[in-house]
Amino acid sequence: MIRHITFSITVMLAITANALAEEKPLLGTLPEDFTVYAVGTYRGTTPVDIQLDDSAHAVTQVDVVVNKPKQSVVLVLTAYDPVVWRVGRTKKTKIVGILVSGYHGQALIGVKKKTPHAISSYEEKGPFSYFYASDASGRLLEMNDTVKRLVGRDIEHLFNKPTSGVFYVGKQPAKKKAVLYSDDLTIKDYVKPDRPLAGQPALNALVKHEKLRLATKADIAAWTEAASKKYKRFNSQFRVSTRMRVGRTYVVLKKLTLPNGLFGSHSRAFIIPDDVPFPAGPRCHNTFYKMDGTATGPGSRDQ
Repeated sequence: MIRHITFSITVMLAITANALAEEKPLLGTLPEDFTVYAVGTYRGTTPVDIQLDDSAHAVTQVDVVVNKPKQSVVLVLTAYDPVVWRVGRTKKTKIVGILVSGYHGQALIGVKKKTPHAISSYEEKGPFSYFYASDASGRLLEMNDTVKRLVGRDIEHLFNKPTSGVFYVGKQPAKKKAVLYSDDLTIKDYVKPDRPLAGQPALNALVKHEKLRLATKADIAAWTEAASKKYKRFNSQFRVSTRMRVGRTYVVLKKLTLPNGLFGSHSRAFIIPDDVPFPAGPRCHNTFYKMDGTATGPGSRDQ
């Protein structure tokens, strides 16, 4: 019996050891001598008309040029907003791995597909825990710990200020032609064709299909008048306040499903006529005004 148990334990240990041996590092086998450089920013500067996640945050592009001809470089790229990272390198620069992370969706172009790389964000989960840092904060220390766990080395330097819109890892090349880019990876590799539109683009589509229209001052005034009636017996001059604003308020015209991503500054107000059903979909941070003078949502606190 003891011999049988001992044999079983030995077999289990052997299987576990083999599994660990077969588990490959996230970026594959890195050279013995490499340096980790990071680029951190809140958002990019060039708008990109795509959607990388289900947030309403606008996607922008960040350009990074690596000019470290005497080093093997592991590049760490991180942003809060959804970003397309376009990475270029000088001829003798060797990028041996890239980690891309952030709060919102991230994408990587400019390098060859065979360049070892991994992407993970809070919005679009990947093979490692997401991180984001662009300045002196606890997040930077946490990011460094994660990077060290993934590649076995600390971050050598964090670049967080661009030069003329470009982050240079190393000296700025004298000529733009000295920077090499690959077309292997494209933005299409990161866009999901079946992903529903979110935020303002989705609202624009609902307007186009005549399910919504932008509210006028008269629409807002009509709701205000209806909501004020119950107070006018105390004072005929009373009028309730409202957070509705022209340009950020819509009238619901038909049965519809609201998009995701309408949080914080992206939230909107919706006036719902008596003969129109309440919208389906996520309410997010939106406020809804029914024509009986009632309102629900964060902007309804004054009513």
